[in-house]
Amino acid sequence: MLESNLSQNDSSFDPSRLIRRRMRLIFSLVITVGLVIGLAMTFVMRMSNNLAKVHSRHLAAVHGIQLDVTLAHLWFEEILNGDENVDIEEVWRYFEQTRGHVLAMLNGAEMPYGTVTPVEDPLFRKQLGDVLNQLINYEETALKRFEAGTSASSGSELDQAFDLFFENFLTQTHLLNDELNSQIKREIRNFRIVQLAMLVFFIALAVGLLTAAFRYEKGRVEATRLLAASEKRYRSFFEAAIEGIIIADLKDFTFKYANPAICEMLGYTSEELMRTRVMDIHPKSEWEEIADLFQKNAQNKKTAAMDLPCLRKDGSVFHAEIRSGLVEIEGRAHSIGFFTDLTERRQVQEEKEKLETQLRQAQKMQAVGNLAGGIAHDFNNLLQAILGYSELMLENENLPAECNQDLQKIQQAAERAADLTRQLLTFSRRQLISPKDINLNQVITEALQMLERLIGAGIELQRIAGHNLGTVCVDRSQLEQIFMNLCLNARDAMNGKGTLTIETENVVLDSAYCQDHPWAQPGRFVLLSITDTGMGMDKETLKQIFEPFFTTKEIGKGTGLGLATVYGIVKQNSGMVHVYSEAGHGTTFKIYFPLVERPALEVGNKINAPVRGGDETILLAEDDPGVLGLATRILQDAGYRVLSAQDGEKALEIFRANPDAMDLALLDVVMPKLGGREVQKEIQRTKPDFKVVFASGYSENAIHTDFILDKGNILVQKPYRRNDLLNKIRQMLDS
Repeated sequence: MLESNLSQNDSSFDPSRLIRRRMRLIFSLVITVGLVIGLAMTFVMRMSNNLAKVHSRHLAAVHGIQLDVTLAHLWFEEILNGDENVDIEEVWRYFEQTRGHVLAMLNGAEMPYGTVTPVEDPLFRKQLGDVLNQLINYEETALKRFEAGTSASSGSELDQAFDLFFENFLTQTHLLNDELNSQIKREIRNFRIVQLAMLVFFIALAVGLLTAAFRYEKGRVEATRLLAASEKRYRSFFEAAIEGIIIADLKDFTFKYANPAICEMLGYTSEELMRTRVMDIHPKSEWEEIADLFQKNAQNKKTAAMDLPCLRKDGSVFHAEIRSGLVEIEGRAHSIGFFTDLTERRQVQEEKEKLETQLRQAQKMQAVGNLAGGIAHDFNNLLQAILGYSELMLENENLPAECNQDLQKIQQAAERAADLTRQLLTFSRRQLISPKDINLNQVITEALQMLERLIGAGIELQRIAGHNLGTVCVDRSQLEQIFMNLCLNARDAMNGKGTLTIETENVVLDSAYCQDHPWAQPGRFVLLSITDTGMGMDKETLKQIFEPFFTTKEIGKGTGLGLATVYGIVKQNSGMVHVYSEAGHGTTFKIYFPLVERPALEVGNKINAPVRGGDETILLAEDDPGVLGLATRILQDAGYRVLSAQDGEKALEIFRANPDAMDLALLDVVMPKLGGREVQKEIQRTKPDFKVVFASGYSENAIHTDFILDKGNILVQKPYRRNDLLNKIRQMLDS
């Protein structure tokens, strides 16, 4: 089946062609049968003619016997009656002719009317013998009668005997004639039976031949139809196969068959591929392995799936999974190969590996963030005590000048440490934020006034503001921090000379884009792009830029927390960040913030009000003893009455003991047993309008890991300054 299928470029079942073939066969059979019947009839006719000739000559011989004996007897009577004109020799000649006829029928002889064949019928031969004996007796009697002459007158005993012999002889010849006629009739009847039987036989033979021919032709037509259908079915399998299929000669490596899938895979037409060899579709480095594969096929060994590079017509290389085996076509061994294009599979594998790398990177960043958040929280409590007590000591007017200077240096170092912890909290997304609906263009316009003084005159600043820019919901201070960090990094990358481009626009990321960029999520976003013409980064550097404490700057010129902070802020505000950079060709940072369908709020400039205390009662809850003591002293020095607790449950007990005596609660967000948010909820069950100010160094242990202030709440971030704390307390009490 496969051989015939592959030997043709197109196999189709043609009924008209089969009908014409059948008609030619029928005509051939009819002519053949007609010739056979005609020859048979000719043979029968020849047999009939020969039989008629034999019987006609036998009848002529019998009639000759009757005629010659009668003439001999008549002439003999004339002689006996005295007719002198009749010669006795003539009488004996007739007797001799009669004997000749009888002997011709017995032994065969050449007679004037033709060759007489011997009679074969035993009864008829006996009758002929009797006739011959009677003829001899008749001649002997005639001779005696002739010798007697007139002495044996008419009516004498000899004369009567002579006449009796003649009558008996005539009777015998009549019987012979009747027997011959009967025999002729029997033979004619038998001949006609044989003739009819032969005719029936030949007609039956003809009908049988025609029936057999029709059945054979019908079976052959059906077999041809089934063969054509089978070839069409198998060809459709080959043609419609998704895998590429190639059949090649094992000796000269030429192609004998190729399905459309392999033609599309390699970029050849079927005709072009038939003019190539196996080696033409593989790199030269693979020829030895291909030859080894063909050798295995020649030994009728099936090969396991092999990943081999293949060459397209345009010279491009792709990898294919190849399985091969042995197939016989037209009595010659060939190799059949099945090709599966691995391009898509490899892309999926590469994408999977890329996603796994991104997942590991995200997990690593998460682990580092958790560590950084925990360290920052505990470190903030220590810094709170250092900054707070140094600030209280600096208010002592009797402090020596040298001590005052030392305390200021301690305070400056603590503030720098506080900035570092603040960046760590931002990276770990443990910083408390207060998001607002803002217009990105407005914030950037205000930030540019400061940026122009920082980047220097050698850098050209280009601003491309998006038209009808959408609103985003982010913490403004964090947004300003992102902007300044990226712009200052760009300044350092350009060494004070180059072009800094700041661009904003509305973008829509669809599923197709996200499929090609695994880091992206579909939706509508406001895009902030910051591009520099600096030195750029290689791929290895790009993998680490968001890790805390990783920096390419010289020692002492960078902490390695700038981009880590940017990453943490973007993630905390549900955004996305993507970096594109090439060594020597600059860098582009793209920040995507989700677009919100709300108008932006007008945010005024911050006004620092003078520090003012009061005489209200404040519930203070803080788990760190050092911070608790410091906050109590600051509040009491400002005139407030303070009720303190070291955990959330203790704070609730104090509140429930006398709820009407307290005006405000200063609650640490993270405390043992109950956190600040839980304490607030319990208090507001009794007094819904009770005022709360939160304080936090925030850590990974927080129940609300992404703590966002509700409307009306105020947060003081650790480590806080004395004035900041008192201003926030007064602001909440007066609101």
